[in-house]
Amino acid sequence: MSLQQLADRTNTTDSTISKLEVGRTTLDIDWMMRLADALDIGPADLLPASAPTSKTRQIDIVGTVEPGRWASEHSWPMAERYSIIVPNQPGFEGRAIEGRHVLGDLMNKTYPANSIVLVDMEPLSSQELEAGAHYLIARINDGLSEETVRGVQCDDKGQWWLVPESTSPEFQAWVPLNDSTVKETRILGRVVSSWVQK
Repeated sequence: MSLQQLADRTNTTDSTISKLEVGRTTLDIDWMMRLADALDIGPADLLPASAPTSKTRQIDIVGTVEPGRWASEHSWPMAERYSIIVPNQPGFEGRAIEGRHVLGDLMNKTYPANSIVLVDMEPLSSQELEAGAHYLIARINDGLSEETVRGVQCDDKGQWWLVPESTSPEFQAWVPLNDSTVKETRILGRVVSSWVQK
């Protein structure tokens, strides 16, 4: 396929494709998806076998987040996990970052179903929360947990709330971080990026 044909398929110019090819334009997730779709290949196939490079990072997608799903385990068996290659963003270096596949409508204004959230799995306490940021939250009861991604807000009395960002009427209520209807709430990590599959 010629540069012009690829440019036509990705709705850009052959000059832009050439810059991507030689590294003068950043090969970000959006470009990887556009090119992979045009070439009918997976995004990781665009990178050399030695990837990830210093400009990219491999992130393992290890499980799901889904409102209302109470289970003893939310991580997939090793054989079902997969990886994606993403641009190496500032702050990723040396961090334990993993991906989760989003199911359900709890955060669909920000993370539509079937998107991927990338989570910095550094343990956090409620003192380290940032209003407006999104976190991987585990609510635990009787040996089962519900793992979801939620925004957080702090009210004028200093109480932290788990905040949905949903179009679904089912998910409009704010839930207190120290919710008495569950035995424990854990902040598993902070969402640092997301990827929407097309």
